[in-house]
Amino acid sequence: RKGRDLLTRQLVEVDMLQGTPLESAYAWALACLAAVEKELKFFRRDSGGFSLKGSDLQAGSLFEENDVKKFNLTSMQPEVIYYVDEIRGSKNTRGTPTHPIADIFFRTADGQVVLIDVAGSNGTDVPKREKRKKGEKAGSTDRVAAKEMKLVNTTFMMQTKMEEKGMEDHCGLTVHGVVLAPFDERPSTEQQSSKGNRVMVVRGDDALRLLGGLRQLSRWVQ
Repeated sequence: RKGRDLLTRQLVEVDMLQGTPLESAYAWALACLAAVEKELKFFRRDSGGFSLKGSDLQAGSLFEENDVKKFNLTSMQPEVIYYVDEIRGSKNTRGTPTHPIADIFFRTADGQVVLIDVAGSNGTDVPKREKRKKGEKAGSTDRVAAKEMKLVNTTFMMQTKMEEKGMEDHCGLTVHGVVLAPFDERPSTEQQSSKGNRVMVVRGDDALRLLGGLRQLSRWVQ
């Protein structure tokens, strides 16, 4: 029910700060999948799976002040799937800080923390809309690869920081990253760092499969 309400609100209110319908659809679908199968397997093959009961779907935040270096993973309840619910501020009301990375995240009972970024891009052939410097030619940017690199750098940084003094309460946690890119037809990929944390890019049919019955929604949000 929480997933349904989240997606309905996104479709009705259309507040782009609060994410996209595709992000909300994935939060709902992954929560249902985990509750039924007691795991999330991002690839059809055996690798890429995480034991997860999906006991609840909640709004949450990992970082303070929009800073990836200021995080607290111990506040996450194991088995719960979280989605980022950013609230736009107004003249009289202060909004929440934007979330620098991860649209969805969860922590398993055995200490695996997974940050999920949803990419609505097809990876290539995406025009640059950002302001260009004078004389710079228009081009394209691979936004799926950009999300992958950001997750690679962020998860490695977090894993390294958790080894520092004062982070003893994070001992035993491993941070992984996942990019869900249903409109990117290139093969899905996975890489692992020297610290054991993994970053997976789940593309095309692999990513669409995770939407389950909400797969039909993908045609509308592309």
